[in-house]
Amino acid sequence: MLKINVKNPNTAQYQLEYVMYMMLSSYYRKARCLSKRMEQKLYLYYMDLTKEKQYILEDNVIRCIEAGILCELDEKAGRSVSVALSDMECVVRIENRGDHHVLRFASKDLVYGLRVTYEGKEIKYRLIG
Repeated sequence: MLKINVKNPNTAQYQLEYVMYMMLSSYYRKARCLSKRMEQKLYLYYMDLTKEKQYILEDNVIRCIEAGILCELDEKAGRSVSVALSDMECVVRIENRGDHHVLRFASKDLVYGLRVTYEGKEIKYRLIG
């Protein structure tokens, strides 16, 4: 769980989604987003952050990925897939589900989704199948 105090929940959610997408994609050998329009929309929200806030958000997301998401992926797969990501290519689909988005990462050997929602003053994420 990543706790962030925000003024505008929608903006913060889009910013977090972009950073999650960008950081998780960097673990793969190659990643591409199927929806360039959605990718650009999230990028514009991200660019509204100051450089300092971008770095802080990126650092928090990296800690969440390394301490949570990659461990969960390994556990669900029953093997160390986090190490193998650097050899994989994936496509990313950003699905709008009304009150939340799902970032879906699909490669030949691994498919998973990341649900990101804003609740109160917290932005929460969880892996979904």
